[in-house]
Amino acid sequence: MSLFDTDEAETDAVPWNPFGEEFAEPASAGHPDGKRRPHFNKHNGRYDDLPPVPGYEKVKSWTRVTTLKSTLEDQALLDAWKRRQVLLGIKKDTRLLGEIGPQLDPSTRFGRNKLNSLCERAMEAAGSHDGREKGTDLHTLIEGDHQTSLDLDSLDDEYRAWFTEYRRVINDGDVKILPEFVERTVVIPEIGCAGTLDMIVSHRGKLRIGDLKSQKTLIFGQMALCIQLACYSRASYMLDEKSWTWKTMPQVEQDLGVIIWVPAIEPEQAGLKKVDLEFGWHMALKSREVRKDRTRKGIVTDW
Repeated sequence: MSLFDTDEAETDAVPWNPFGEEFAEPASAGHPDGKRRPHFNKHNGRYDDLPPVPGYEKVKSWTRVTTLKSTLEDQALLDAWKRRQVLLGIKKDTRLLGEIGPQLDPSTRFGRNKLNSLCERAMEAAGSHDGREKGTDLHTLIEGDHQTSLDLDSLDDEYRAWFTEYRRVINDGDVKILPEFVERTVVIPEIGCAGTLDMIVSHRGKLRIGDLKSQKTLIFGQMALCIQLACYSRASYMLDEKSWTWKTMPQVEQDLGVIIWVPAIEPEQAGLKKVDLEFGWHMALKSREVRKDRTRKGIVTDW
């Protein structure tokens, strides 16, 4: 279990990954463009306001794919990193200690939530979220380029270097981003999950699940990445946010996914990576079974 988990059921084990795995949770219904957005309930790790899915009308909420993908991941390195960041954050902002009064009882839900909040603020003070914010900026650049051809001269040197490498990777790899399939919510009824895929791309003439990554390394979280993209490739339906109804998921390849890796630091190392989706789906099904077994009762009883 992660260091800062609450005791609520189905909570994400990892709210975000310091190596760039996660940048932001799905947008809320009050998005500036006026479109309705799926609401992710961060207290229970589920989507609970999606429209009825054909054949599963009685299902009211869906586990988030990013919750499922972390089930089997080794969290030791991440948890150690979080603990270090909390200490560094408290050193930078000692006022946080003043909010831990004698009446703050960690055995109560309020006390636990308050302490979790203080830990997150300490991590923010330590600069833990800087990578996530940088990743969000880079995704925004990509979205802008989808709508109109981005003028590289309008960017500062750092972002210009990154975007130049991004264009090189997709051009050399014969990858075409399909704007109509960027940041789309999908549902995978077979495993009771829903999630928001990064993109569907045309790669050498075939439709594949794609993802843009800007972290320094792809060494960490590879299994989770395989599981996540494999789940998206097996989705049955894609949400049409305008009509708030489900449409049939486009047929994508289920053997390999595509990672467009352009690190925010040293972008010249960028390249195209393939993801084994068959292994990812195998592990997704295992993860689902593990989550079911976690709820089993009566495994420790009186003689």
